[in-house]
Amino acid sequence: MFQSFSYMAPAASVGIYLTGIAGLGLGSTPLVFLLAFLIFYMTINANYQISKKVVHAGGYYAYTSTGLGKKVGLFAGLFYALGDTAGLAAFGFLQFGVFLYYLFPSFSSIPYIWILFATATTIFITTFTYLGIKPNLMYVTITGIIEMLILYIASIYIIVVSGSANTLSVFTPTYVAPHYGNLFLGIIYSITAFTGVGSIITLGEEAKEPRKSIRKAILWILPIAAIPMILTTYAFTIAFGPNKMNVFATLSDPGVLILKSKMGDIFALIFSLFVLNSALSVGIAEFNAASRTYYGMARDGFLPKFLNYTHPKHGTPTHVILVMLIIAFVMAIGAVLAFGVYLGFFVLAGVAAIAAVAPHFLVNINMPFYLHKLKEKLTVGNVVTWIILPLLSAFLLALVFYFSYIPLPAYPYSLEVLAFVLIIIIAAAVVLYASKKNSEKLNEDIKSYD
Repeated sequence: MFQSFSYMAPAASVGIYLTGIAGLGLGSTPLVFLLAFLIFYMTINANYQISKKVVHAGGYYAYTSTGLGKKVGLFAGLFYALGDTAGLAAFGFLQFGVFLYYLFPSFSSIPYIWILFATATTIFITTFTYLGIKPNLMYVTITGIIEMLILYIASIYIIVVSGSANTLSVFTPTYVAPHYGNLFLGIIYSITAFTGVGSIITLGEEAKEPRKSIRKAILWILPIAAIPMILTTYAFTIAFGPNKMNVFATLSDPGVLILKSKMGDIFALIFSLFVLNSALSVGIAEFNAASRTYYGMARDGFLPKFLNYTHPKHGTPTHVILVMLIIAFVMAIGAVLAFGVYLGFFVLAGVAAIAAVAPHFLVNINMPFYLHKLKEKLTVGNVVTWIILPLLSAFLLALVFYFSYIPLPAYPYSLEVLAFVLIIIIAAAVVLYASKKNSEKLNEDIKSYD
C-alpha cells in the first residue's frame, strides 16, 4: 500500500503541488481534488479486476494486452513509463528543491544552486531504488504512516478552529465560473496525485500471494491516502479564504504560513520536513513503478535487450534504472534552463499528468474485450464491473481530457499536448519495430508470472 501512498505523496501534493492547482481551481480547488479522486477511484476498478488474473511487472502494458493485444498494450505501457519518467524528473528530482525555494526565497539569488538540490535528491532516490524493493518500501512505509497522521491532525484541527468559515461552496464550481476549462485542467493535474495507486500492479512479481495482496492494496490505499489529502486541501482553502485562492497560488509556501498561524512554528516545521521527505518518497515510488514497466516490456522482447536485466543480489532492474536516471535528470535540467525552477517543475508535471490519462483510459476500454476473451458467464456483477464501470470511466477521462486541452491552454502548458503526440510517435515506432522483429511474440497472449 505504501508504494502507492508514497507515489501519491499527500504531504508534497498539498504542500507544493496544491499552489499550482489552486491557480486553476481557485476557491473550488477542493472540488477539483474530490472529482479527481472520484473519477480515478472508478477507473481503478479495472486494475482491481485484472489483478485477480494477471501478475506481470509490465503493469499497464500487460493489463491492456489481455484484451486489446500487445500492440495497444505497448502504447499503454509506454505512456505510463514515459509519463513516469517525466514525473520522476519533476516530482523526484526537482520538487525537493522547489519546496526549499519556497521555504528559503533567498536561495533563488544563488545561481544554479538548484542543480545541487536536484543532484542530491537524484543520488538519494536512485540509491534507495537500486538497493531493492524491501529497504525502499520499508523507508516509505514508516515515514508515510507519520506523514498521514500529521495531515489528519493538521486538517482536523484547522477545520475545527475555523468555525463559521467552513463552507460547502468550495465543493461547487462557483469560484471558477465561467472558466470551466480551468476546472477540468485542474482535474487532469490533480489526477496525478492519485495515479500512484496504479503503480501497485507493477510489483506483482515481487509480492507474496499477488492475486490477493495486490487487489487488497488497490481497495484500501486510495481512501487511506486520498482522505487526508482532500481534507487538508479543504482545510487550507477555508483557512486562507476561498475568494483569495488566486493570491494563495502566488505565494511560495501558503500551507506552511497557514500552519504557522493556526498551529505554531514547531508544527509548521514538522510539516515542512515531511513535505520534503514526501518529495523524496515519490521519486522512489515512481522509479519502482516505471523501471518495472520498462523491464516487463523488455523481457517480452519489445525494448532493447540491455534493459532485460535484474541485479543478482538486489533483484532490481538496474540497467533500466541507469537509463531512467540519465533521461529524467536531463529532462529536469532542460526544463529548468528553459522555464526556470518553478515553471519547469510544473511543465514536467503537466507532461506526467497528460501521459497518465492514456494508460488508464486504455485499460478500461480493454475490459469488455478481456471479459469476452475469458468466456466467463455474463452475470450482473460482471456486466457492472467489466463493462459498465470501465466504459463510464473511459468516457469521463476522455471528457476531462477534451475540456482540458480544447482550446489549447496558454504556453508553456500547451507543450503538454506536444509531449502527448511525441509519446504516440515513440509508441508507434516501438510497435512498428516489434511487428518486424518479434511479430510472433506480438501476437501471443500475455504471460502471467505468478
